[in-house]
Amino acid sequence: MRQLWLGLLAAIGIFIGVTDTRAQSCTDYLQRQLLTMDSNASSCGASAQMMRTAPNLNNPTSLRCGEPLSARSNQWTQLEQCARVYACASMTYRCALNANPGGPANGSACSSAMSSCLARIGVPR
Repeated sequence: MRQLWLGLLAAIGIFIGVTDTRAQSCTDYLQRQLLTMDSNASSCGASAQMMRTAPNLNNPTSLRCGEPLSARSNQWTQLEQCARVYACASMTYRCALNANPGGPANGSACSSAMSSCLARIGVPR
């Protein structure tokens, strides 16, 4: 369980700041982050394919993306919360990619697209 929560904290940390974005386009950065979210979902039992195709995992309302993480401690709930974080993060990156921001990853267009999508979709914290 400790590893699960550490994984969740790491996923949330991705939204706090962009890591090394020098010489990266916004699109490249967002695509890489989207792949990372889909790949990391496997630590919660959700496959990358499921992340892209499952109706409940692609709907911010059904996932309650804007709601905080639950403090309930049973193992099933923790796995569910883990998958919820990655699914919401994936939707947020996909939203920003669809906005098609140009320029560098640390540019204002990229930041604006991410901020807008994060405000609209949300990621449980």
